[in-house]
Amino acid sequence: MKFHRYILLCSVTAFIGFNSPIAIHANDTAVRPVSVTGSDTENSIKTPVVNLYRILSQLQQSKQAPAEKGMTALRKVLNDSYDFSSILSSTVGYRYDSYSEAEKEQLLQAFTNYTVARYYSSFAKEKGTGFKILPNVKNATTNDDKIIKTRVGDANDMGSATEINYLLRKTPQGWKIVDVLLNGHISQIAIQHGDFSSTLAKGGSQGLIEMLNKKTQSFMSKNNS
Repeated sequence: MKFHRYILLCSVTAFIGFNSPIAIHANDTAVRPVSVTGSDTENSIKTPVVNLYRILSQLQQSKQAPAEKGMTALRKVLNDSYDFSSILSSTVGYRYDSYSEAEKEQLLQAFTNYTVARYYSSFAKEKGTGFKILPNVKNATTNDDKIIKTRVGDANDMGSATEINYLLRKTPQGWKIVDVLLNGHISQIAIQHGDFSSTLAKGGSQGLIEMLNKKTQSFMSKNNS
């Protein structure tokens, strides 16, 4: 199975807990409520991950739909599921606080566009991958954060699936994803920090914005091809 760096691949079917499958159909037009195992509080914490997996599955099943329509739907779910401001701040590191509000806003826009295009480019062209969201919510070691454990792999062979976990934090807007832990423990923020650090050192915030915009355009070209 092919995995893109930093990104999970999606499936036609997602599984919530161990016994509650979600069948995602190509004619679905919105993220629907879903019954999951666990308490109401745990289900509330899981919602960003549930919604993320569902939209990625929908993208995979609607290959004939215009890319613009799919990316608009994806952007909404990603904005609802992720705390992009927190992720960007942690990814950039100590330099972030020195930026003006205008620079931060430009960076956030470029980073969000890049993330949407990257997810779409990967998931809209993939099929046959399965998800499991495990039923128990775990406590993280700091900030009262929570960890949602999931498995991603071949839908026909979930026994060999890869562990992909999500770090979630309670915000004024509800629970949000603030990091993705690849193989269960490798921080996506740490990986992106390493990838972005040389650009930031050489070109500052504008250098990173330009790099992200170029990557976004590259993804968009592939999406429209």
